[in-house]
Amino acid sequence: MRIPAAQPSEIVIWAASGLLAILLGIGGAFFLWFGLHDGEHVQLAPLLVAGFGTGLFLLGMTSKRPLIRAIVMLFSLTLVLSFIVGSPSFARLV
Repeated sequence: MRIPAAQPSEIVIWAASGLLAILLGIGGAFFLWFGLHDGEHVQLAPLLVAGFGTGLFLLGMTSKRPLIRAIVMLFSLTLVLSFIVGSPSFARLV
């Protein structure tokens, strides 16, 4: 039994949504880094962002719609990874 191929419009919607989630995750990570990098407790910032990302990820998992679930989960993963890995790059931008 063959699985029918997805409609071209569905592929475009899923791809555009995924790219938007990644872009928003990177932008959100930069925004959070910019707001938190001058604070008194800079060591706690990655833990705070990881907790925020975990909460978003769990909220995304509760969604019944697969597209919304994928967008929120991809956004939260990108946000946390970009914040943790991209902090030195963000410092060079500012």
